Amino acid sequence: MMQQTDILIVGGGCVGLSLAAALIDSGQQVTVLDAGNRPADVEDKATPEVAGQALKTDYRADVLAVNHRSQRFLAQVGAWELLPANALTPYLAMAVYDGLGSGALTFRAEDEGLDQLGFIVEQPALRAALVRRLEEAGSAQLLWRQDWRQAQRDGHGYCVSLAGEDLSTRLLVGADGGASDVRDLAGIKTLGWQYPQQAVVCVAQTEQPHGNLARQWFTDKGPLAFLPLANEQLVGVIWSCTDAEDKLALADGDICEALQSGSEAMLGQVTAVTERVSFPLAQRQALSYARAGVAILGDAAHTIHPLAGQGANLGFADARTLAQELRRAAQAGRDPGEAASLRRYQRLRQTENHLAGLAMEAFYRFFSPQPALVEHWGMRLVRSAALDLVDAQPQLKHLAVKLATGLYA
Repeated sequence: MMQQTDILIVGGGCVGLSLAAALIDSGQQVTVLDAGNRPADVEDKATPEVAGQALKTDYRADVLAVNHRSQRFLAQVGAWELLPANALTPYLAMAVYDGLGSGALTFRAEDEGLDQLGFIVEQPALRAALVRRLEEAGSAQLLWRQDWRQAQRDGHGYCVSLAGEDLSTRLLVGADGGASDVRDLAGIKTLGWQYPQQAVVCVAQTEQPHGNLARQWFTDKGPLAFLPLANEQLVGVIWSCTDAEDKLALADGDICEALQSGSEAMLGQVTAVTERVSFPLAQRQALSYARAGVAILGDAAHTIHPLAGQGANLGFADARTLAQELRRAAQAGRDPGEAASLRRYQRLRQTENHLAGLAMEAFYRFFSPQPALVEHWGMRLVRSAALDLVDAQPQLKHLAVKLATGLYA
């Protein structure tokens, strides 16, 4: 059997689903293919339970920092209004501390005339909202628990083999993450490296409420972030550290103490934590984003260090731009896999993504020096002075907020 579709998106994560949602009513047949299960709708959350220092909660640690530009895009495609309030937290300020010195830098929404700097969104809830939007619109075919086995170039695009049938598409889109099979199929090369850190992720309960403030400390093991969740005494923890295996092996009480120490007890005691998971960190940039009949976006095209929380926002900007180009092609009666449209998408997105990668690399190198330098008092003074210098410059802070929120565009 052979099915036909105009655009086949491999990867049912937030970025791939947002692209599909942005193509609603575009006049193109869109299919989303994902190896996992359909994301479950988010229900009401139970009151967190604590046994000793073990935390059991429905609040999730796998969150995204969504800036204003991404929020507008998700609202335009009709998904934002479907997000439950218990999976969405606006943050009103962001504070950065040199955990090895006295320097600090704070950005406040009110200083920029904004209601909030951005939003912390639970990733499963956003996926579920995007799926609900697509199912309500009925404009895309969503195929779950489907592994594509091989794909071959044909005269009109690609023929993708699934279990029991083949699927012919004029444009194959890789939204399948950093280890993208679509990118490899297209022969797109990448430049990048693994960081000597892994991100340890969990939810922590704190003695004091977070006050809708996102906090980050640069510790001697790597940056530690406390991200506010909808429950005022729960934070999503992301610790990008060089000793992840040791931290995963710690008992609940010991990791609570480590988090309390790393956060300088700014929220009082860390009283309980959920189970911890970790994932590797890498910097990777694809040398191109398109081939004839193929396009890649999101983590398939670029991954950066998560210390500034911009990875997902770059992916949503990719989806928005690619959707605009595909809509333009459809209106002109052109093939969605046409090279000219895909080249324009690449040109519009690659510069920003490369600059973001360079900025995060410079930030990482400056605040994560080699161990010998970490212990040197001179480096501590330089790091602290740099944070204090930016904090004292309203124009620099204004520019940083414009870039981080996406309000420059």
